[in-house]
Amino acid sequence: MLRLRGLDAHVVAACLIGGAWGCDDRAAEPEPEGVVAGAADAVNAALVTPVHVRVALAGMTDLSRETTAAGVVEAFRTATVAAEAHGRVTLRSVEPGDLVDAGQVLVKLDSERARIARDEAGAMVRSREIDLREAHNELQRGRDLHARQFISRDVLESLHFAQARAAAGLRAA
Repeated sequence: MLRLRGLDAHVVAACLIGGAWGCDDRAAEPEPEGVVAGAADAVNAALVTPVHVRVALAGMTDLSRETTAAGVVEAFRTATVAAEAHGRVTLRSVEPGDLVDAGQVLVKLDSERARIARDEAGAMVRSREIDLREAHNELQRGRDLHARQFISRDVLESLHFAQARAAAGLRAA
C-alpha cells in the first residue's frame, strides 16, 4: 500500500475531491448575472473536452538523493610520528596521506647503530656491576680491619662512599 505523508497526502486528497466534483451528473447551474456568456461557454467546453491522461502503476521503490557541495576537508585527528632510536631509514612502507592501522610498520631503520649502542650499554652495565662488587668486597675487608683497629674510621667511611658511588653508577648505566 502506498503511504503518503504531509503535503503529498493533502495534494492527492484535493485532486480526488476535485475530480469527483467535476464528474457530477447534475446540470450546470445558471450563470450569475454579470458573467460574460463567452467565458461560461469556454469553461463548459473545457469541462466537456476529453483530456489525455497517462496512467502508471503505483509501486514501492527506493529513492536516492544526491547532493553536490564544495568545501574544504580537514582531518579531525592527526598524529605525530617519531622514532625511539635514530638511524638511517632502509624501508618506507607508507606515503604521506595514506591511511594506516594501529601497530602497522611505517618505516624500518638500519639496526646496525642501534645494535652497537645496545652492546655498548650492556658492556657498561657489566662494568658497573663489577665495580659495585669490588666496592662491596673492599667495604667488607675494611670493616674487618676496622674491627681489629688496623684502619681508621675515616678510611672505613671512604669505603662506604665508594660503594655508594658504585651503586649509583650501576643505576645510571
